[in-house]
Amino acid sequence: MITLTGVSKKFGTGNASVLDNINLQIKKGEFVYVVGDSGAGKTTLLKMLYGEELPSKGSVSVFGRDLSTFNSGELQDLRRKVGVIFQDLRLIDELTGYENVVLSLDVLGEKPRKRSIEDALTVVGANKFSNKKVKDLSGGEKQRIAAARAIVRNPEILIADEPTGSLDREHTWGLMDLFQKIHLRGATVIIATHDREIVRRVRRKSCILKAGKLFLEDGVCLF
Repeated sequence: MITLTGVSKKFGTGNASVLDNINLQIKKGEFVYVVGDSGAGKTTLLKMLYGEELPSKGSVSVFGRDLSTFNSGELQDLRRKVGVIFQDLRLIDELTGYENVVLSLDVLGEKPRKRSIEDALTVVGANKFSNKKVKDLSGGEKQRIAAARAIVRNPEILIADEPTGSLDREHTWGLMDLFQKIHLRGATVIIATHDREIVRRVRRKSCILKAGKLFLEDGVCLF
């Protein structure tokens, strides 16, 4: 479903490498962690999976096609199949949780369907507070609204960037339970995290990002 081949990424005038010759294959239906400290390049790697960033070298293929060949319309079509929970959430504070989910459909030119929105909010346990403005929600509640927005289209791929970074332990495990439920519904799930306790407790395929290289727990992450 996702293949990274010889992927490197450089930023800035000094051309410092954030990612260096990464090879990775993620199969349909897998649950994968990308583990690394802050600044390791996890966010950059995830952005490449939905076309927000392109590699300086190498290729990223999703659904069997190199993302560098997509035009803007094709990228929009791709993003209908990919749900993303951003590290900064990207919710609009003055809108309600429900309205934020509706807006995510509007942006992609889709007609909001009340049933699908309510189903998404129910799955993530957000229906009780979805009519509150985002600015009045707790951190855990905001995370759940962001998750509802990501899954409302029943995406084939769900990407989450440090989704538990601002949560206490109780809300962390609640959100991890949610990701497992989404995975059981058939989605391919990719989570970037620096929290190794999550990885130890909820065992899944893990790739370690360090010094620009990607490793499996038992060796280099190759295919």
